Amino acid sequence: MVAQEVGKLAVKSKDTVDFVAATLGQVRKNTEVVVQGMSEGSKGVQSGMQIISQVNNLCQTIVEHMSTSVVAVETACGSAEALELGMGGVQCIAEEIKQVTEKCADISGQSSNVLSSQSNCVQQLQTKLSRMQLQLG
Repeated sequence: MVAQEVGKLAVKSKDTVDFVAATLGQVRKNTEVVVQGMSEGSKGVQSGMQIISQVNNLCQTIVEHMSTSVVAVETACGSAEALELGMGGVQCIAEEIKQVTEKCADISGQSSNVLSSQSNCVQQLQTKLSRMQLQLG
């Protein structure tokens, strides 16, 4: 009977050892799956960090381009304001030129009238002198 009990205990011990071995095997497999998952997760995190770095660089480039655009817009605005002031100056000068041209036309007209009058006087004088020469002559 003792031998029989020892045999039963040996069978139970073997079953327990088999169960523990199977459990340890399952724990080993689960550990490998967890390690593999963590490795893939780590690769995913590294890939995500690279993408974030690229996005950050792109955002920096966008900010630089926006700054350049703002400077260009400010320059264009200043040029437009200067052009507007310049156009006002051009209009003022054009008005002054118009006034000077009108005065010159008036003076020219007056000069023409004076010259025409003087020409008539000279012709009359010449005619009179020619008559006087005929009379004296």
